[in-house]
Amino acid sequence: MNSSLQNLKFRRQFLMCPEVCHKLEAWGTEKIGENYLYVHPDCSIHKSLTGNTDIVLIGYLFNPNEPDKTVPEIIDKIAYVESVEEISTYLYPLVGRFVMLLKINGSHYVFNDTCGLKTVCYMYEGVKWYLASQPNLLKLVTDLKEGKRYYDYYESDYVKANKEHFIPCGITLYPEVQQLVPNHYLDVTAEKQVRFWPNRVLEKQNLDVAVDKFSELLAKTMKTANSKYDLAVSLTAGLDSRIILSACKDIAKDVEFYTLQYRKLSKKSKDITVPQEILSSFGYRHTIVECRDMEDDGFLKIYENNSSLAHTDDWGNIALGILTNFPSGKMAVKGSCAEIGQNECFKNGIHPKHLSAEILLGYYGWGQIDFARAPIQKWLDEVSDESVNFGYYVLDLFYWEQRMGSWQAQSQLEWDIAQEVLSPFYNRELIDIMRSVEKD
Repeated sequence: MNSSLQNLKFRRQFLMCPEVCHKLEAWGTEKIGENYLYVHPDCSIHKSLTGNTDIVLIGYLFNPNEPDKTVPEIIDKIAYVESVEEISTYLYPLVGRFVMLLKINGSHYVFNDTCGLKTVCYMYEGVKWYLASQPNLLKLVTDLKEGKRYYDYYESDYVKANKEHFIPCGITLYPEVQQLVPNHYLDVTAEKQVRFWPNRVLEKQNLDVAVDKFSELLAKTMKTANSKYDLAVSLTAGLDSRIILSACKDIAKDVEFYTLQYRKLSKKSKDITVPQEILSSFGYRHTIVECRDMEDDGFLKIYENNSSLAHTDDWGNIALGILTNFPSGKMAVKGSCAEIGQNECFKNGIHPKHLSAEILLGYYGWGQIDFARAPIQKWLDEVSDESVNFGYYVLDLFYWEQRMGSWQAQSQLEWDIAQEVLSPFYNRELIDIMRSVEKD
């Protein structure tokens, strides 16, 4: 295998384990307590050992309200917390895609970004614990193997009927392995996930006030991102990407605008023609990234092994197009996760009075996926309690945690082989502004 393909193996992923993993020695090793941490060279890692809390950050983050702060400065500030309960306050305004490992008063905790898009999977073997971006990395250091759940899933009618198939967040195709759900942290010692968000009732505000706050924060986010990364902004005919374009007025001369052309999209498709017309009217350059009819057996073999849920015959082909034709070295900006603030699961704005596990399973065709039923029921039982949801709509949290934390997180995990992604909507403060508007 040539060196360029070799670098694509588990690109931008990580593994933490209690023993040396010789297959990942080329990545370099960080000793974290009794464990070894391996992070792919194309993924950033930062450490803070200055305060009460030891912190290791995998990935990236920034604060649009403090645009000059660097990642080390941000995590150094967090390092002075004295309890895990304080962490949510510091995470609230942050934008990014990251995993945060903390040691507070001798106990270990794991957080990730707002939408769980830097995935964390974990398992225990007695007193030993393991963390990884996805289960295939755990196979390098454990005896993890495919079993009934794995084969039942791939033989299901659901998978056959859905190119972008996915499973509820919190579980994996391996019963031994769990996934960290958005708005939760992992208490390693207690071997459980703990919900930390939402933790307060959201104050409602009128539309005009919310629009002003939203516009200001979105523009600050894009300006801050532009000062830190070389941006390429995705534009389609969709609302969310056009909203991001509206926030690029002051930075448009610095960024590249592009559209992926994939599946059956043609030159006459709205997702191609609308961006062209909009950008042309402003005098901005528009790049079409060709992602159709892409073939490379060496690439696709690596892609398939990079995730236990890899969508090789669809997302894999698109990823190859991105790797081949996307502007090199750019941070891709997408509108993903904006739907959390748009009542995506109840478009009429009227939240159903009654929900059941069967109703939730029906949203994404999971009715025949037997191992999904109990986790969804457990999730619904917890989040239906008003002392837990703090007035957040259950279906908004469902979309946030069970769709974005799974489908979108899986998409970005798979496309880590080709690009790093940023969305200004990976931010609880911005989501809260969208959700704060009273319905007429």
